[in-house]
Amino acid sequence: MNQSAYEVLRKKYKLPSFELLDSDFHICSIESEFNVISDIRVKAEEKIDYLLHILSAVLQPEPTALSDLYEYNAINNVQRTSTLSVFKQLMLVKCSLTEAEIIGVEQTTALAINAAHKALTEKKQDLLSLLHLFKQYWQKPAEKQELDRYFG
Repeated sequence: MNQSAYEVLRKKYKLPSFELLDSDFHICSIESEFNVISDIRVKAEEKIDYLLHILSAVLQPEPTALSDLYEYNAINNVQRTSTLSVFKQLMLVKCSLTEAEIIGVEQTTALAINAAHKALTEKKQDLLSLLHLFKQYWQKPAEKQELDRYFG
């Protein structure tokens, strides 16, 4: 993406810097110069969808997915409540991004991109803490009872 094309949008809609959005949504990979703001919205939605997928698997594990079940057991009810809160906030962002696509107005899209960036910035530490917890849990040796629970 041409940074000068983004800079025009950034000033017009008070968007975050190119570097910040690229860091969160990888907008440098956008090749089109035609509908840049819409392409940024798509990148933001892809990132939010990815994070929602991770959180969804933790909150409601697929019974046939070992990794989902294992990570579900890594967190307690307090952590699940916190994870649900993050999930809900990201779902609100997803709804805003989808709404912006349906409306198709540049101003609405810019507002949704700003909301996505803000939510991701605010929730990044919560997400990293959860992933760190999973990494620790995966490194822990499995006990026989645990293996029996997963493998019958």
